[in-house]
Amino acid sequence: MRVFVVPVYDRLSFTDLKSLVRDYLQHEVKFHPATRPVYILGESFGGLLAIAAALDSPELVDRLVLVNPATSFSQTIWPVIGPLLTQLPRDVFESALPIAMAPILGNPVGLLASALDNIPQGESITNVAAKLSQAALDLLAQLPELAKILPPETLAHKLEQLALGSDEIEGRLGEVQQRCLILVGDADMLLPSGEEGKRLERQLPRAQLREFRGRSHAFLQEGGIHLSNILIEEGFYVKERRMSAPLKKRASGAASFGSAVPVELPTDAELERYAERTTALGKRLTSPVFLSTAADGSIAYGLGNVPNRQLGKSILFVGNHQTLALDIGVLTEELIRQKGILPRGLAHPVIFSDSFGGDNGGDKEAIGNTEEMSQNNSSTKTTTGLAPWDLIPALSNFMLNSNAGGGIGNRRQDRSSSSSLS
Repeated sequence: MRVFVVPVYDRLSFTDLKSLVRDYLQHEVKFHPATRPVYILGESFGGLLAIAAALDSPELVDRLVLVNPATSFSQTIWPVIGPLLTQLPRDVFESALPIAMAPILGNPVGLLASALDNIPQGESITNVAAKLSQAALDLLAQLPELAKILPPETLAHKLEQLALGSDEIEGRLGEVQQRCLILVGDADMLLPSGEEGKRLERQLPRAQLREFRGRSHAFLQEGGIHLSNILIEEGFYVKERRMSAPLKKRASGAASFGSAVPVELPTDAELERYAERTTALGKRLTSPVFLSTAADGSIAYGLGNVPNRQLGKSILFVGNHQTLALDIGVLTEELIRQKGILPRGLAHPVIFSDSFGGDNGGDKEAIGNTEEMSQNNSSTKTTTGLAPWDLIPALSNFMLNSNAGGGIGNRRQDRSSSSSLS
């Protein structure tokens, strides 16, 4: 873990801070395998910075953890009252700010309860009471530090950068390619994080949300919260990314939507979440059975006779839809489960004409401009609720190509690059 610290009297702009993160990542990833995941965790203002860094350098960032992110800053009262605080007389600012802000930033009871996490089981009541009393004294002693961390000049600068960062990423949330875990406390008094978490889950193409009841803005510091356990429980923690094809190095644009490059396969937890949301009903209605034929003509249950992935070789699946293409998601899910293969769906450009503003003939510009199509397709999750690696469940005829050697696209790419491949 590396912690990004901004000194109190540092006056770098939001753009400068973003560049520092990018430069550090570019230096760091050279010393690690390309399959080692890079996480960025951003809390509050750090959430804005994390999203901006992910947008700027998608090939360097694999996963985002957003904790009560300040993406709702422009919709709060802070752009109005924040500058007023900085105009207070310094002695009033230094004495009043810690007292006023402490309950807003964190739940005192929750922060105090964090001391219990370090008390061994079976400790006597006397010792527990003594340690809690000491924790309370330590917490009170920290309040004056808030004024030192945020003197008026620093607060004014931070507010300005919050506004700039909020403006920069708003409208671009649909372009975030990385898997995102959103952690919010519904008792956050600094930001409307409960409502904002739901909005981000809709706007970010590959997001999952976990809401913590009764938790404050600084809930990571409260008792009973263990970030590593949360990541594991959500199936969000991986030591090594399972890729759709061999990946030797990170390259600029390697994570771009609409590009035929290796992408990360879903974890078991992500696949289960996808199945529950997307394919469970179809499977209950149709009870699909999977059969595969061996080279000698024998037929077996399951996909065991489907060739395994081999470097430089591809597998082509040709299907005839009888049920409005509801079988695509089920087939994709089963190929991932049984063979570790993530298919790429191919379809005529007419399928994408509504999404990308083209006519029924699929004009040349719409077919050729994959980047444009990817951007315009950023709202697909909002309207369909499908998972990142789901394919288009509304085709009449299709060819399903599993490129064992060349890699498989991610969510938005699975939907948009089909046109350019047709």
